[in-house]
Amino acid sequence: MRSIEQHGHDYDRIVEENPLRLARKAAGLSLASVAGMLGVTIQSVHWWEKGSSRPNEKNMGLLSAFLDIDQDELEAAWDDWLEQLQ
Repeated sequence: MRSIEQHGHDYDRIVEENPLRLARKAAGLSLASVAGMLGVTIQSVHWWEKGSSRPNEKNMGLLSAFLDIDQDELEAAWDDWLEQLQ
């Protein structure tokens, strides 16, 4: 797995925006394509990107695999991003 930095993102920028959204856009994927890959609704992915809900452990693992990003880094960036929203 590549690190977030290897995807051309700096960590500070990822913390400013939802890391799932940034990674999805960097991979050139739509909400619909991510939802289809995971077997969830587009609305679920949208809620994750808004911070209204969080992907479960299984979906976070699948997301990190689909987006080719280390899961621990993705989860750490997600947690940091959520802290900024509070």
